Amino acid sequence: MKKIITSIAALTITLSSAVALAGPEELVTHNDTDLVANVLIDERFLSVPSTPHKTSAIHWYMVRSACYRPSQHDICPATILMDYNTPHPIVLGDIKMNLNTGEIIPAHLSNNGYTMTVNGPGEFTLTKD
Repeated sequence: MKKIITSIAALTITLSSAVALAGPEELVTHNDTDLVANVLIDERFLSVPSTPHKTSAIHWYMVRSACYRPSQHDICPATILMDYNTPHPIVLGDIKMNLNTGEIIPAHLSNNGYTMTVNGPGEFTLTKD
């Protein structure tokens, strides 16, 4: 009986650890600007741009696959670009995403007339200043 309870406890801990390290389901962007935005990871754009005045989402596994060379401790550096599909995109700034938790650092970033505010793990809002 003791062995069964120990096995169940170990299984529960293992499963809860896997869920805790899974990160969010999606990277969600609320784009409250008039421009198309996108996230640049390792010189490549994520496949789903964020269109003006809409919310877009991309599965977290796509973020993980784009970050196939995380710098350290599963931290993925990225750059947010506004008006990215033009010859002169506007650089909002650099962020870091924790691939295990979805934490985005910094939580607030303002540059070139635009602001990114983190709402929670794997979720942020873009606004015009």
